[in-house]
Amino acid sequence: MEALNNAFIEQLKEILPESYQELIQTLDGEAPVSVRLNPSKKAELDLPLEERIPWTSMGYYLKKRPSFTLDPLFQAGAYYVQEASSMLIEQALVQVLDQNQAVRALDLCAAPGGKSTLLSSLLPEDSLLVTNEVIGSRYKILIENMQKWGQCNQVVTNHDAKDFQNLKGFFDLLLIDAPCSGEGMFRKDKNSRSEWSENNVNLCSARQRRILGETSELLREDGILIYSTCTYNREENEQNVRWLQDEFEMELCPLDLDERWGLEDTGYGYQAFPHRCKGEGFFMAVLRKTSPSSRKKIKHKKGKGPKGLDFISKKEADSVSGYFKTPEQLCFYINHKEELCFIPANLKKDIDFLCQQLYRFTAGTTAGQLKHGKLIPHHALAMSTALSPDLPAMDLDKKTALNYLRKENIANEEGKPQGWHLMRYEGLNLGWGKILKDRINNYYPKHLRIRMKAD
Repeated sequence: MEALNNAFIEQLKEILPESYQELIQTLDGEAPVSVRLNPSKKAELDLPLEERIPWTSMGYYLKKRPSFTLDPLFQAGAYYVQEASSMLIEQALVQVLDQNQAVRALDLCAAPGGKSTLLSSLLPEDSLLVTNEVIGSRYKILIENMQKWGQCNQVVTNHDAKDFQNLKGFFDLLLIDAPCSGEGMFRKDKNSRSEWSENNVNLCSARQRRILGETSELLREDGILIYSTCTYNREENEQNVRWLQDEFEMELCPLDLDERWGLEDTGYGYQAFPHRCKGEGFFMAVLRKTSPSSRKKIKHKKGKGPKGLDFISKKEADSVSGYFKTPEQLCFYINHKEELCFIPANLKKDIDFLCQQLYRFTAGTTAGQLKHGKLIPHHALAMSTALSPDLPAMDLDKKTALNYLRKENIANEEGKPQGWHLMRYEGLNLGWGKILKDRINNYYPKHLRIRMKAD
């Protein structure tokens, strides 16, 4: 096991003069395991649930860590495996946001998607969620996790913070879970201790200020910024919050947190220490912008830059309406891959405007490809909560479901008609299969297939 850096220990002495040794001892123990449920995909979970996480309505601790990979309900998006302390963001959302007012929200540093899926479940109805990741490989993982969660009111983007400059004043809520020195993960990832240095802390703090400086103007006046890290030091936490207040006219939004939760109010935010609460190290500050932002009206020249979305006709949309619960509440467009996609109709104007400012994005949910008036369905459609519950489906037991998820052959049920069928487990969709006369073609995506074998 990697030893803790002496300079890190000295830093802890300053932050926790009376209990730093207790924290150090805790870091050598086992990290708690926790999950957060998807309220849009309810199912009877086969998980060793222990107790509810007190600061969230959807999170549970587990008695032990199961094999999530081999749980079809995990693959169906029934829950997300997330560190408990980071679910504290729920308190910021429910205490500061008006739940009766739709918002435009941006999760700037979003991969792999834990906080974005949390936002997706908790934002007020009719809200727009933009979830961004700058690193291409992580962007792909973010898309997969957002698809699995099942909502279509989102735009997943692959941009640096500076690329959003045309969207000044566009957002009501900005979440920046900033890349940090990761001190709060030293128990969960003990090998990360060797990467810590005072110089790295300073580099992280400077990078965080660059990101904050480039994006604070994206908020409208009275907009809310949630700033978080998984670290302890004051350079990345309190000092950055104080810098935000001084440079960008922001005021702190105090939260009413139960003292029994063991969270510390530092005067600039809220800190979770693993020796005081059941979770990893996590810092969160909530600020309200008090100054106006200047939003420019942007005109696009023909043939120059992104052009927004290519919406289809009502006749074409009607040809696929049978796939959806409420097709009249959706808008359909063709993406750059010639795939049919859909977004909420009430967000058409906002999403179209947003996509005119950006180059690399996935807006809404991919439905599939239209060929000769018929839809070849995409995996994302099977994951969508907008899908009609009356579509043809096969209900699989756990063994068969895992075979399907391994992209193996599965046997047809007697009497099932030919054509596209949803493959379901415990009432939740896993993907598509196409029943032919003598077999079922397994259309589970090759890159998602399970390679792990059961014990």
